[in-house]
Amino acid sequence: MLYVPIRLTFITLSDLHQVQNNGNFFITVCSYTLIFVFSPHSRGLKNAHISPKNLAAFLRRLSKEYHARAVITVLNENEDLDLARSVKKEISDAEIVVPKSVEEVGSYFYNAKFIISQRYHGAMLGAVLGVPVLALSKDPKMHSLCKDFALIPPSDPEILRHPVAVENKIAQVLKNHIEASSKTQLKVGKFVARLGDFDYILGI
Repeated sequence: MLYVPIRLTFITLSDLHQVQNNGNFFITVCSYTLIFVFSPHSRGLKNAHISPKNLAAFLRRLSKEYHARAVITVLNENEDLDLARSVKKEISDAEIVVPKSVEEVGSYFYNAKFIISQRYHGAMLGAVLGVPVLALSKDPKMHSLCKDFALIPPSDPEILRHPVAVENKIAQVLKNHIEASSKTQLKVGKFVARLGDFDYILGI
């Protein structure tokens, strides 16, 4: 299997206090890997009439279904931290992360089984890191992001009221991710094959 290193030359996450990071992007490894990340948007959930208890029940169900711990990443502390704390009261083993750097949020995203994000930058970072992403948003720019990264089109946040529908969407996301990864590996393999004597080109 061929793995292609990812180099990010510039990333801006406006929700992380305008944190900017240039050059190589280094990922630190979390203490556990069986996690999934949920990045909420409190106003979006309110508009979809989804309460913290509803969201907690949804995340608890996903944790059981996928044998993974829920990590709630708060990308806008002013708007979403209170919501995350309300959900945490309902799920004792869930974890709240308020990242202070790109590296910190990246370490959780990189080690996630999948990401469910209502936040544009959460979906963007997951896509760039090559992690399966289910975007939940009506925002046109989220649609553009999903199209650019060949992701499953974003769903209306109201889908969270229908757990089975969400699980079907996650299945689509995981299938799409596997197919996209296979196509990428095939393209890279063909490119390397065209190089001929790779050792000679590298001067080894």
